[in-house]
Amino acid sequence: MNKLKWLWQILFIVILLVLPSAIWSWGFLAHKWIHREAMALLPLPLRDFYQSVSDSIVEKAVEPDLRRRRVKNEEFHHYIDIDHYGRYPFTEMPRDYQAAAQKFSADTLLRYGDAPWHIARVTDSLTAAMRQGRTKAVIQFSADLGHYVADLHMPLHSSENYDGQMSGNTGIHSRFERQMIERFQNHIYLKPAGIDSIANPTGAAFEIILNSYIWADNLLRADTHARDPKRVYAKPEDFDETYYQKLFALVGPMAEQQMSAAAKAVANYWHTAWLRAGRPQLTGK
Repeated sequence: MNKLKWLWQILFIVILLVLPSAIWSWGFLAHKWIHREAMALLPLPLRDFYQSVSDSIVEKAVEPDLRRRRVKNEEFHHYIDIDHYGRYPFTEMPRDYQAAAQKFSADTLLRYGDAPWHIARVTDSLTAAMRQGRTKAVIQFSADLGHYVADLHMPLHSSENYDGQMSGNTGIHSRFERQMIERFQNHIYLKPAGIDSIANPTGAAFEIILNSYIWADNLLRADTHARDPKRVYAKPEDFDETYYQKLFALVGPMAEQQMSAAAKAVANYWHTAWLRAGRPQLTGK
């Protein structure tokens, strides 16, 4: 191994140890898992292309998280705190970006997350890359788009109380999407089914957020119920195996459901970009 490659690997490990765990939306394991499941849903010949570049797409599936500290505004593309704008079903929030920016200001939309509109932008970028036959760009935009779409299926990506910090559940973001998923991965069975085309990428993203939001309170309550009332939970290691077993019993089925829905939605967005591009014959070269 040459010295430069060795130094980069050491730097990557240091980054993983230093960055707060809460930024890893869905966790590395879940994102890669969702991307692989999405590929299996695609129709031929699109599926053949995606499977021919599957390793590259899966590895890049986590890059949006790695960019969050070095790319301006990247962090705001992973969520939308939809409850900042009123009550469910949040009809006060226009789905059209220009109308929303006029009503709330562009700065506000960015501050509280612009995921639905960013997903539409990346869908357009993927469509253009497919139409032009730019394989490397197709791989990158597919990975990015899949990441953002999957993120919206994590319930806490829809709420200002994104880490339970407002309800006495601080740290639940990582405990749910990383620690619990990784501990019980052999007991999670994704069952994505069918594939659809998407008429409106922004509108579809808002529908995902509405469906995710209804699970946010359930997740917070599950965290509270999974704790031993006689035990003090002051640091991550205080959440023991008993806690995680209780948490998984309460929200494991929901995690399985949301990850399955994420895989289907990712496939839908990829498929839609391909249809909009005119069903090009893509190659892995």
